[in-house]
Amino acid sequence: MKKILIVFKTILMLIIMFFVTSCTFLKSNDEITDEKVQSFISFLDKNDKNKIYNTFAKSKICDIDDFAKTIDLLLEYYEGTYQSKELNTKGEESDKNGDYKAKWLVLSYHVLTSTNEYRIFFYWCTEYSIDENSIGIWSFYIIKEEDYPTKEKSYGGDGLRTFGINIGKLKNEDK
Repeated sequence: MKKILIVFKTILMLIIMFFVTSCTFLKSNDEITDEKVQSFISFLDKNDKNKIYNTFAKSKICDIDDFAKTIDLLLEYYEGTYQSKELNTKGEESDKNGDYKAKWLVLSYHVLTSTNEYRIFFYWCTEYSIDENSIGIWSFYIIKEEDYPTKEKSYGGDGLRTFGINIGKLKNEDK
């Protein structure tokens, strides 16, 4: 009888531990997305070139001539210390084709710093089953709010989703 009671208590404790710990690990897609974007913005604030570099998908930046130089240009362009952000648009795209599965976040934000306002756009791969080097940011666009003529619209860069860092680019109809 004592053995059954000990086994029962052990199982009960394991079940309780599972539920207590799993609640802290289960996050919504919105929370995960917000953490990714917040981390990227903090890398900008800290001028952390390595972490910015590592956030991008290796397979998408490997053919960009002097990608490190574009990080320098981004850090020169981004001024001030982060104050707040507002999500303008969030979308998800996915592809499942036989042997592989992929998912991308399509995100547009308004970001306020201590000295400037920006519109930023991400095309961010969060899942790519056949190539882990494709996971990360594929395209990042940034423009100063004062240079963005269509304030009522979410920013989407030039619409081409060019790999890497793209500064100050607009769609033709937004010029």
